[in-house]
Amino acid sequence: MVVTYEGGDRTFAMPSLPKKVRKRDGRLQDFDPEKITRGIFRAAQDVGGTDRRLAELITREVLEKLPKEEIIDSKTIGDIVEKVLIERGHARTAKAYILYRKHREELHRLRSTSVEVERLVDEYIGRIDWRVNENANVPVSMSGLEHHVAGVVISNYTLSRVYPLEVADAHINGDYHIHDLYRGITGYCAGWSLPKLLMEGFNGVPHRVSSKPPKHLDTALLQMVNFIGTLSNEWAGAMAFNSVDTLLAPFVRRDGLTYREVKQAIQTFVFNLNVTTRFGGQTPFTNITLDLTIPEDLADKPAIVGGEPW
Repeated sequence: MVVTYEGGDRTFAMPSLPKKVRKRDGRLQDFDPEKITRGIFRAAQDVGGTDRRLAELITREVLEKLPKEEIIDSKTIGDIVEKVLIERGHARTAKAYILYRKHREELHRLRSTSVEVERLVDEYIGRIDWRVNENANVPVSMSGLEHHVAGVVISNYTLSRVYPLEVADAHINGDYHIHDLYRGITGYCAGWSLPKLLMEGFNGVPHRVSSKPPKHLDTALLQMVNFIGTLSNEWAGAMAFNSVDTLLAPFVRRDGLTYREVKQAIQTFVFNLNVTTRFGGQTPFTNITLDLTIPEDLADKPAIVGGEPW
C-alpha cells in the first residue's frame, strides 16, 4: 500500500504510514506528518533558519525511517527526527529540537497528576530544591515541609490550568520567573475594614469560635491579631488595616489609659502579630497604616467602642 504525503507544493509517494500516535500519557491521536514538519521548522527558526521546504524534505526522510506499525510512540518519532537532523549536518537545529522536546516533556510532567513524593521530601530535607529558600520567612520545619510539598502540587496546577501554555513554557524555559507560584490560585494582598471589625467583632463563620465587638484596647488589638492570622492563611500577601491609630484612640480615651499602658498593649500586639501562625511556619505578612492626623473621611464620623458609636 502506498500513501501520499503532501509537503508544501510537492507530493511524495510514501510506504504505508502509522495510523495513530501514542502520546506520553497513553492517549492515541491521528498520525499527522505536518506536525513533524512544524516541529522541525520551529527548531530551525530558533537558530535562524527560514527554509520550510528543507523541513519538509527532512520530514520525508523521517517518514521513510518510521517503523512499519499502525501505532507509533511519539518518543520514537522524536528520536528519529533528531537522528536525521544530525546525519544531515543540521547540528544546531538538532540541538534546538532536543531542547524543544525537553520543554514539552517538562510541560507534560507538570500536567501529570502524579508527583514524586519521595523526591520532594528528600530535596526539602536536604535543602537541594532551590524553592526551599525562595521565601526567607519560611523556616525549615515539619510545617514548612507540608507547605513545600503542597506548594509544588499547586504550582504545577497553576502552570497547567491557570496560565496559557506559552506562559508556562516561558517560566519553565527560564525566560522569566513567576514568584510565589504556589499561591497562584488565591488572591495576593488585601486591605480589610477595621471599622467593620470594631462594630461587629471577630465572627461571621458558622460553627467557629466568635467574639463580640471589643470594649477595650487590649481586646481590640487581640481581635486584630486573630483576624489577620486567620485571613493570612487564605491569601498570598499582606493583610492590611488603615487608620489604626485614629480608630483605636477612643479606647485609650474611654479607659483613661496611661502612656505606659498603651505602650505595653502595642508591644503585645506587635509580638503576637509576629508569632509563626501562618501556613508553612511563617509569621503573617502585615501592613498597619497610621494617620498621625485625623483623615478627612473619618473626621465627621463617630468613634466606635463596643460596637456602638461613642
